Amino acid sequence: MKDMLNLVTFNALIDVCGKGGANFKRASIIFDEMLSNGVQPDRITYNSLLAVCSGAGPWETARSLFSEMVYRGIDQDIYTYNALLDAACNGGHIDEAFEIMSEMHYSTIIRGCANAGRLDRALSLFNEMKFAGIKSVL
Repeated sequence: MKDMLNLVTFNALIDVCGKGGANFKRASIIFDEMLSNGVQPDRITYNSLLAVCSGAGPWETARSLFSEMVYRGIDQDIYTYNALLDAACNGGHIDEAFEIMSEMHYSTIIRGCANAGRLDRALSLFNEMKFAGIKSVL
């Protein structure tokens, strides 16, 4: 049975925790089991966890999961940011939601510049973001 537990299986189990009444505690247990089995999470894992958080988890947990995702070098997508925005708004953290929205635009173009080998432009945009007072949600 243990051999059958893979990334797809764990992701499906975590995703189910967000359906029909979010159960973050159960999703967290499954995530811990996933890690203890040596299965590395991916963007789908984190997006599912963030989606469960947006319905049932505290904002601090969602923010921590997002930071962990970035630390692990896992790219974010529109679903990641939408789930993070939902978690912030549902938790009453409206100011943080606006910061996330501002950062989303910069993050997308900075990543695009980096992928295109335009590191100078990526760094310039990063500095522009900081100068504009847009804080990283990390």
